[in-house]
Amino acid sequence: MRIPVAAEGLPFIFPPAVAACILAWMGWPVVAGILAAVALAFLAFFRDPERTAPALPGAVLAPADGKVMGIAEVEDRWVGRAVRLSIFLSPLDVHVNRAPAAGLVRDVEYVPGRFLAAYKPEASEQNERCTVALEADVARLSVRQISGVLARRIVCRARPGDRLRTTAAVVAVAPRRAGAYVLTRYATVDVDGAPVSATDYGSVYLGVACDPEGELPRAPEASGDEAAGADAWTAEVPIPATLAHVYTECARIWNPIHTDPAVARQAGLSAILLHGTATLALAVSAALAREPRGAETPVARIACRFTGMVSLPSRLTVTGRAARAGDGGNRATFRAATPDGRAVLSGGWLDVGPSEPAPRSPR
Repeated sequence: MRIPVAAEGLPFIFPPAVAACILAWMGWPVVAGILAAVALAFLAFFRDPERTAPALPGAVLAPADGKVMGIAEVEDRWVGRAVRLSIFLSPLDVHVNRAPAAGLVRDVEYVPGRFLAAYKPEASEQNERCTVALEADVARLSVRQISGVLARRIVCRARPGDRLRTTAAVVAVAPRRAGAYVLTRYATVDVDGAPVSATDYGSVYLGVACDPEGELPRAPEASGDEAAGADAWTAEVPIPATLAHVYTECARIWNPIHTDPAVARQAGLSAILLHGTATLALAVSAALAREPRGAETPVARIACRFTGMVSLPSRLTVTGRAARAGDGGNRATFRAATPDGRAVLSGGWLDVGPSEPAPRSPR
């Protein structure tokens, strides 16, 4: 399950969030509120919501959220004669950019520079910037990221020679008491066809009858020792009443059962609920905080079972065991429960990387 926050933002989000919790516990609500607001501002800035590309053959999609500032004909050294579309990202916009089309990365050029306001015409040639030359299936494309007054760092994960392609397929359909359960698998591969990521996403279509088709993967099994041994830990995670609203806007998951009490009651719920992915993100964050590299710990795989719902406001008790070598590699385990002891996440585990970053090999 992908956490919809850019990893580069975690060092900015967690320190003020943790400090806010400590100060609130110590009885300093005003300072805690200020630090909580700072943490939420960073969380909103570094949000990385899911995007679903429209099924339009030959389409070139906008690589960024924001306001279109200009359209002009220019001469580009990679594309040649081209039409340039300039998009300005305000601090409130999503700052994670995406490839406008599937294709092969031919070149990535980083140029240091100034930090003028990004909406100024001269910023595209004077500011720090990173340009990706993409040979897409539809045409040659050039994508340029430009720093600004506030956003002064550019992180480009693309490398020359990369070709990433994501496909989606329905892998199983199964009848459930509430309706038809449909499992969709999203798989991303690189230029050599090696897997980069895979996500199984299940949806229940209420009141829809179906015949079983395909084979559902086995649900992750509880290890039975999520909080056993000398390396066990426990963390109390507060969940404020507004968290579902904040997460809704950051993740762009607009399901009213998370924000509208009337809709939640119509759905048979007693109150609005926290998103399952938000609950998982809180538990995973607590688990990573116990690793030597903290939020920078590389994670190869995450699994868990969602076994309960979290109302707001509330508190999660997350228990787990730090990563240790085993049959599954370096695996950390975790579970989460509500104050009354109901399990909301069980059998959770993370396959994590080494405690020290590996040296970079020259390209």
